[in-house]
Amino acid sequence: MYEKHVSLIVFMSYANCTQKMWRFVQTQSWHGQVEIYFTLNNFYRRFTQAGISNAVTVLLIADRQELENLLQYADLFNDQKIILVLPDRAKETVDMGHALYPRFISYKDGDLEEVTSVLRKLIDHNKTLPAVI
Repeated sequence: MYEKHVSLIVFMSYANCTQKMWRFVQTQSWHGQVEIYFTLNNFYRRFTQAGISNAVTVLLIADRQELENLLQYADLFNDQKIILVLPDRAKETVDMGHALYPRFISYKDGDLEEVTSVLRKLIDHNKTLPAVI
């Protein structure tokens, strides 16, 4: 086996670009590409392109409306490794979030250290998978 580069794709709208969220994004670095999208249109456009098979996606959701907008395109995220940071802990919000089939769910008011830990594990796991030829 050899080590593959894993891309990180982050969606964080301008409305959610708090100091805490920005600090989280800035601390995510490793051997691979980091792509940050601040608008849903650019984020959706990225998922219509080829070349995202070896990526982990972190969705930092600002509010329920943004989550509803994202769910309209949920089929674009099939088979993606998603970490979801929800805006609140309301049952309706969590139920909506599960529709994206995330590998991990956290919350905006929570500790992003656990998100970093899960992200590292997903990336390490994907680095050592054999290449599909």
